[in-house]
Amino acid sequence: MTKGERVGVIFGRDGSTVSFLGYGIYEGEEVPHTAVGFLVAGMIQANRKNPKILLDSGKLVWGCECWWGPEDKIIQRLDRWRDEGFEIVDVDIDTLRAEYLRTEGSA
Repeated sequence: MTKGERVGVIFGRDGSTVSFLGYGIYEGEEVPHTAVGFLVAGMIQANRKNPKILLDSGKLVWGCECWWGPEDKIIQRLDRWRDEGFEIVDVDIDTLRAEYLRTEGSA
């Protein structure tokens, strides 16, 4: 993946629903200080870099928080899932992070 390349970002798939975060730009790799999730604390502590994605919405997402890839490939995957009957739901990374912190208690 080349810095500046367009990407698509999927949060996850549960049953027949796909949670989609949006499209954006791959910005290289940095330590994910604003990320949350069960992998994050160890990554930050080890100073381990992670893919950084700036969504078209202006929000930042880290590779350790999602599934992502080249925009054209994500479009194809979402189209295939729609054809298979999956519901594609737009989700917000800030809302997901807040929910994680509320239920898990820490980053």
